[in-house]
Formats: sequence, C-alpha cells, structure tokens
Amino acid sequence: MNTYQHREQLVQRFHGVDSSVVVAGHYCLAEDMQDLSHEGEEEASSFQLGAKLVAATLNNGGQSRLILWVNDIGIAPERRRAIKENYSLPANYQAIFDAERIPRQNLIVCFESTMRNKASKLLRKIYKRTPQLLSKICSARPDLVRCVGDSSCSIARPGKMAYTIAGPIGEQLVVKDGPNPKCNMILASLFNELIEKYRPAVHINIFNELYAYRIGLGVYVFRLLLENHTPIFNIYCDDSRYITQEMEVEAGIDCQPSAVCYFNKEIYP
Repeated sequence: MNTYQHREQLVQRFHGVDSSVVVAGHYCLAEDMQDLSHEGEEEASSFQLGAKLVAATLNNGGQSRLILWVNDIGIAPERRRAIKENYSLPANYQAIFDAERIPRQNLIVCFESTMRNKASKLLRKIYKRTPQLLSKICSARPDLVRCVGDSSCSIARPGKMAYTIAGPIGEQLVVKDGPNPKCNMILASLFNELIEKYRPAVHINIFNELYAYRIGLGVYVFRLLLENHTPIFNIYCDDSRYITQEMEVEAGIDCQPSAVCYFNKEIYP
C-alpha cells in the first residue's frame, strides 16, 4: 500500500468526527537541524495529512483546527522575534494549505519558545495544586532520566534542582531541569492549551517518526499531570508510509491505551 492509499485510509478513519485539533507539519528553524526543516519529506507529508484531515472535518460540517508546531529554539533571539512578528508559511506548506481550501482562521501557528515559557508557569501551578505528583530533587543525581533515547544522563548540575515524576516504567523522569522545562513538559503544555481552548472531540498528532518517543512521553506527562482524558491519536511519518502507535508500545511507553486509538497493523505493511 502506497503513501496516498495510507493517507486516504486515515482520512476515512476520522470520518464523522465533529471536532478536532490536528498538530501537523512540525519543523525546525535552526541551521544545524536542516534535515528536519520544512523541506523534509516527512515534515511535508505530515502537514499534508493534517491539512486533509482538517479539510475533511470542515467539509462534513464539523469544527477543526490545523496546528503548525514550529521549533524556534536554537536560533538567535533577534531572528526569532522577526519570524514571530512576520511569520508566513513555507512555500511548500502554503501550496498544500491552499490546495485543501482551509480558511486561514483555522490555521494556528505555535512556537516552541513561547510554549516553553508557558510550561514553566503551568508546572508551578501544578506543583502548588498537586505536589504529590512531583518530586523536587537534586539535578545532579545520575539516575535521573532526561534524554530522549537514553536511559539516563549523568551530567552534574551543581546547585540545581529538578522536578521529576514517576515515568512509564517507574523511572525518575525529569520534566524540568533547573530553569528549563523538558520537551515532555513543553509538549504536555501544548496539548493542554489546545484541548482547553478548543475542546475537541479528538486530538491528533502527526509527526516525523523520529519524534515517536518524545510524543509518547509528552502524552504520558499530559495524562499524569493534567488528568485529561480527551482521546489522543498519534500518527508518524517515514519516507514512504504513515505508521501509528505500535512504535510507542515497542519503546515501552504506556500512554493509557484506553484513552487513545491503535490502528490495525495490517494497514501498515
């Protein structure tokens, strides 16, 4: 089954959904991450599927927003400010967006640096409300898990404190390291803001497969700290197909399967 057939099958899977938010097309602005820029095949494929899902819901009389998640961390502050003030879609994304005839007000652009600041504030609020969910411990402890794809990082951080939670397999998972919220907390904050603001029936994430572990942890942190059970569907793109949450299972991440959807494996050869 080719990419086009996968895409059409997925669009049909969500037929009848009356409201959704779809996070798609995530790309990086930093020059040293050009392989993950908007020119990447997986990134464009993600945005295309997201646009088709949003358009299908709107055409069926429902409500849907297409959320473009832009990683602007790692670039100079002046450039970041200019991009935010004068943002326009990359040409290839604009062509996809125009082809689906989605109203401009249904496209929401979110920047990672902005959400990083919001994540710190949200975590303080959560810690004040439910301190039993978090531990505040010395950041230099070698057993803390803070790196994607790594069991632990042992870089000493003298004098700094880390906020941790019980991870999917019982590890001490860092959600904030010193002053810096980790990617899992930033993603949890993004999911929380979108779901709180738009109240969708379903939330859909469509990302490059390289981010499967990150997205899984983001959903895990969101579920644990925000206690929200809105259905979340994760779809990942490689260069020839769309794949779904089996990757999370293989990574040992439990994202509360009762609140998410696992597509049939036979669709994804």
